[in-house]
Amino acid sequence: MNTFLIKLIENEIAIYENKDGYFIPLKHKGEEIQSYQEDTFWSWWKEKIEYDGRAVSFVLITDREEFVIPKNIAIEDENSFVKIAHINRRLSELSQGYNLLSFPHVEDFKTPPKCVEKQERVKKENSVIKEDSLVSYFRRKTDEYRD
Repeated sequence: MNTFLIKLIENEIAIYENKDGYFIPLKHKGEEIQSYQEDTFWSWWKEKIEYDGRAVSFVLITDREEFVIPKNIAIEDENSFVKIAHINRRLSELSQGYNLLSFPHVEDFKTPPKCVEKQERVKKENSVIKEDSLVSYFRRKTDEYRD
């Protein structure tokens, strides 16, 4: 999976590669943010990741209404990046007040049902532990933090 997060606000762009659920910045001349010029940005990006024509996906946080990925960049059939619950929550936080776009298109960025079921199962497993134990206390605090 080759997925990238792009943040384009006020004509300044930063791009991050998803590596095991973490956003790793792709730096241009040592800087995370660069001025956005469509032609130079995409040629730099291709060179930076050594693009070889493989399909990729993008999630974009922007103040623009529209954004176009060049036609010579292959887009994956499915954007599995936004189906990962913890990344999905982080995207929602990062995009406050901005447009959240994806390539390929994803209808909404809500926690997928499978992740909700898993969270409920973990909560049931945690309820077996004694309520007054130290482990129980920290699990409760962790659950509160997650919510």
